[in-house]
Amino acid sequence: MSIIVDPAAERLLAEMSKKTGKQAAELLTDALTAHAQAIGVLPTPSPMSSEERFSAMMVIARRAAQRPVFDPRRPDEIIGYNALGLPE
Repeated sequence: MSIIVDPAAERLLAEMSKKTGKQAAELLTDALTAHAQAIGVLPTPSPMSSEERFSAMMVIARRAAQRPVFDPRRPDEIIGYNALGLPE
């Protein structure tokens, strides 16, 4: 049973659900939350402090540094430049 009585809204919700893979309730909650924040009913999430942002970036950098090296050549060798910086 649906609480939505507008057929156009119900079709739109079904299409969005199909496209995103999200359940209708999650789509509605996301949309209502975003609208409530936009009109001031709910507070908008506060942005990260510079320390939090730096910490998050370091987590990403450490994760990237742990990835395997698939090609051990130097960047110039991969691109094809010689010692003078000219393409070979």
